[in-house]
Amino acid sequence: MIDLTTAASANGQAIVMGGDTPIGRAVAIELALQGMDVGITWCDDESCAKEVVAEVRATGRWCERRRLDVGALGSDTGALDVVDDLAAALGGLTALVTITTEPEPTDAMDLVPAQWRAGIDGLLLGPLIVAQRAARQMIDRRVAGRIIHVTGAQEQSTAAGEAVTCAARNGLAAASRVMAVELAPHGITVNTVAPGEVAAPAIGQHGVDPWDASRPGVPAGRAAGAHEVAHAVVFLAGPAADYVTGTSLVVDGGLSAVGTRHLERPASLSGL
Repeated sequence: MIDLTTAASANGQAIVMGGDTPIGRAVAIELALQGMDVGITWCDDESCAKEVVAEVRATGRWCERRRLDVGALGSDTGALDVVDDLAAALGGLTALVTITTEPEPTDAMDLVPAQWRAGIDGLLLGPLIVAQRAARQMIDRRVAGRIIHVTGAQEQSTAAGEAVTCAARNGLAAASRVMAVELAPHGITVNTVAPGEVAAPAIGQHGVDPWDASRPGVPAGRAAGAHEVAHAVVFLAGPAADYVTGTSLVVDGGLSAVGTRHLERPASLSGL
């Protein structure tokens, strides 16, 4: 039996990396509704981050925000101090959730080295480096914590123009399984959530009703709502998932069962 002073539960402290994305916003709010204090990081949309902080605090839980350029972590590891800073501000860390935004689709033959590097840094290296730091926090505090990476449909299938994203998403999923094995003795679980297409409008606007975004190629006939992806994250972050580690929870309306995806997307849809 692992002797831990603190175990992950419905209460605790969570860091949501990418809190200025539609899924990040939904995750932060849902975790707060489950009784967790939340720290978010943002990169591009500070006004959205401020709104998320206000919405989380409106639930009665505390929220902090810090800027973090996850794509720069490979060359600026000092930025990782944000993880320690948020953990200190929240009074601990029991869960880490990482959300990253995928690049624009580009044919593999047209990709230049800088595009490969930017995609790998932002979608693979950044989340892993943050997870390392969060895991160290959990181990030092003797916390049976949760690490959850939100990836994408690229874990299960491919589409033209997504070479960088597929490479990074699958790399993150594989590394997560390795970390799950290595961190299990510490009571820390590591999982991924793989959403399909998520109903979200242009940057700077609020979410759209997923039932209005018809997707005939998806067995469910529609895109997911960001809150539906957040519900999967909440499950993995809570006590009901104590024995769940090293796996991926697919939230795609049956898309991966079909096995075929198309590059064209309605303007009202974005990956994350």
